[in-house]
Amino acid sequence: MKEVYYGFSDQVLTDSGGKMHIRFDSVSEDDINNASSIDKIIEKDSIIIDITVEKEKIHEYILDLPKRKRIENRWFKISRNGDDLNAIFHNCNRAQNIPENIKICNPRYLAPTEDIFKKILKIFKCPDQKTIPKALENEISITSDPACVKCVNVGQGNCNIILNEEGCPLYYYDFGCRIGRDAKSYPINDDFCFPSTAFVVLSHWHLDHFINFKKHPDVLKLKWIVPPLGQYSIGKTHLELIYNLMENNNLFLLDNQRQRLNTKHFEILSLKKWGTNKNNSGLVMFIKLPHEGSFNVLLPGDASYKHIPLGFNLNGLVASHHGGRTCKNDKFPSACPTRNIIAYSYGKDNIYKHPIQKVVENLENAGWRNRYDTLVNGDIYIPQGTNAEKNHKVIKVYKQI
Repeated sequence: MKEVYYGFSDQVLTDSGGKMHIRFDSVSEDDINNASSIDKIIEKDSIIIDITVEKEKIHEYILDLPKRKRIENRWFKISRNGDDLNAIFHNCNRAQNIPENIKICNPRYLAPTEDIFKKILKIFKCPDQKTIPKALENEISITSDPACVKCVNVGQGNCNIILNEEGCPLYYYDFGCRIGRDAKSYPINDDFCFPSTAFVVLSHWHLDHFINFKKHPDVLKLKWIVPPLGQYSIGKTHLELIYNLMENNNLFLLDNQRQRLNTKHFEILSLKKWGTNKNNSGLVMFIKLPHEGSFNVLLPGDASYKHIPLGFNLNGLVASHHGGRTCKNDKFPSACPTRNIIAYSYGKDNIYKHPIQKVVENLENAGWRNRYDTLVNGDIYIPQGTNAEKNHKVIKVYKQI
């Protein structure tokens, strides 16, 4: 008997060998049919289904897909226990969190004229999000001075923490981790602390940049600053995050019109919209650390460097897109020649082969030669050897104030 799921194509990446890797954020057909309210659907399991196909044969693998139609941000019908394609099935709600190898029928594209598509859109409709009020700006402006940035080893995902001198988190920039086919790349030890004064800045809406909230729900008690979803539809896990944050009045939008949020030591920049590309339509963060005079760090998420306006020299960088390709003819930022450190966040044996050697070489040519990798070095502190690093390492739990 076939189990039927409806999957939102959260991410599509084509590698240098012509393989297309597609990630579906999915929900079962029974859950869709029995959904009486949004509350009922978000409490259901988040099912991640990953497939890999040849790009040139995509119309053989994806049924009813119109010519020249983008695959990302669309809905598809996926039947388990078929015999057409190998897939990874990952129930993110299970305690063991272990992905399975399964067989599926060829996914079928859902056309906007279909009744099931109309029903899905009624459920998975992005709610209105509040922009940042003046009171929150004032709260952000009195944040204590940052001392270092921690690039957290979360496997094939992204999570960074900006720490003060006492080792206390001021900001999280992304709260993602490995998922689906890359779940095995996640480290066992992942202790976090969530002081009530901290904020979360979300770079963009790909699952591997925020899905760790399912394992650490206390992060939902913090205020999140997020980019707009714009015209994109949303999947089940996106909807779950949005409504949980809205329920706590903790979701705030920094849109493309507003563009910048500045404080003494931080700048959060909303990139101009670049078509339907999530990577280049999100938030990047600059941190000005008062370390030995000044130490400037860029957190770009997955954005192409050429879309980020740089007004000062950089000493620290977490490589964009896990060290993967960003766009053709990207403009790699120059490193300060006397003091610099670059961190690569990626997981073991990831299917995308991050970091890409050519990208690493381009960054080295731009001066980024003091390299650290989460796979090799674990958590990476930028800069290294600060009191903030020492203090943070002895913190186990922060009391919520």
